[in-house]
Amino acid sequence: MLLFTLTKSLSLNLEKVAVIFYVSWAKTEKTDKTAKHQSVIYVYLQ
Repeated sequence: MLLFTLTKSLSLNLEKVAVIFYVSWAKTEKTDKTAKHQSVIYVYLQ
């Protein structure tokens, strides 16, 4: 049970990191809107 809770909180933290990383990348990459859109879909599907 403890292992499950630990894994769950870890994956939530990884999700936050992925979103933060994507947002910072999206700010630097402003030209390719199609790639951004695909990345948003990819992040949400993961």
